[in-house]
Amino acid sequence: TSEVLGASRSLVGEVDAIYLTTDNTVISAVEAVISVGERASIPVFAADTATVSRGAVAALGFNYYNHGRQTGAMVARVLNGNKPGDMPVETMDTLDLFVNPAAAERMGITLSDDLIQDAKEVVKNDK
Repeated sequence: TSEVLGASRSLVGEVDAIYLTTDNTVISAVEAVISVGERASIPVFAADTATVSRGAVAALGFNYYNHGRQTGAMVARVLNGNKPGDMPVETMDTLDLFVNPAAAERMGITLSDDLIQDAKEVVKNDK
């Protein structure tokens, strides 16, 4: 986590936007990435929806509760005799869009009204 700020700073002048995957190291230090994005007008997007309330512009991610339930159903099939190697790979069918118009403004972009209307959650009181 101590290297996240420096790594973020190295992106200034090299990228048009930053996308954060659900990497625990980066997410635990996301404020460092967001501060760089705000200072350099580089929008920060994330896969983890909770990151939007911490200052990311937007995230398209899955609901962790539903993900856990799906995983539990898969485990139950294994416990009932299914071989894991014979089971198909599963992904989440539904992704949720979270947006933060104030963060977008701080990073130099404007979210369209249509995008905001399509969001499952609009963060209005970050920071």
